[in-house]
Amino acid sequence: MKPNVSAGFIFSVVIISEAFARVSSRGNRPPAPSRSRTPGKPAATDGTYIALNLTDEVHHYIVEYIAKDVTAFSLTDVVGNQRPTVKAKVGKLVYGDGCSGLTYYPNMNCSDLYMFYIYNAINSPFELRIYINLLYKGTKNHTHTANINNASYIYWNPHNVEMYPPNSTNYTEEKCSFTIETSFTGSFAYQVTGELKGDKPHNGLDGIGKVAQLNAKLFNDGEDTLMYNISGTLLHSVTCV
Repeated sequence: MKPNVSAGFIFSVVIISEAFARVSSRGNRPPAPSRSRTPGKPAATDGTYIALNLTDEVHHYIVEYIAKDVTAFSLTDVVGNQRPTVKAKVGKLVYGDGCSGLTYYPNMNCSDLYMFYIYNAINSPFELRIYINLLYKGTKNHTHTANINNASYIYWNPHNVEMYPPNSTNYTEEKCSFTIETSFTGSFAYQVTGELKGDKPHNGLDGIGKVAQLNAKLFNDGEDTLMYNISGTLLHSVTCV
């Protein structure tokens, strides 16, 4: 049985866990190791929700390449006498094949429903804001803004319609994949104790791009730029009565 969705009149972004996002952004102590972390695992394409925790990835890099005993680190706040310089940037929303447009019957009242299901998300201590243009009734683009940090799905349901209306002969839908590239540029701050694994100081800065060495879902452009692709599936439906 297909689920019904009555999502409301406004454009909304759903966050998996606000509390988890707040805890993970703190820089005063290292996070606990992530039990669900799987380096090199391919992007989810089967509807499974996977959120990469950027803070955990940085912590893992410090332990592997700088020192095991991590006192503190941060992408946003001063640690010791070091101030991080990391800035976040969000690229454009890119659609795959399959979303070329639906039929709107000119003599009928047609309603849109857009659902962006995010399967590969990211949880970071930054606001990741994007502008999304969505066609309304086949004639006018509406521009929406959304913070997609730690988001699980985005929806726009301007007329509060059901996703799969019963007994409707004028219902059409299209599905396609989408990707949004996020990038982080600069250096994070850290403080460690004990034996060092290289020539790094106990309290210093390191390039965020190096974090890509430990996870195949991350990639870099030099030592100071780290990139990750948020991805998922868009479902756009049109119901006309």
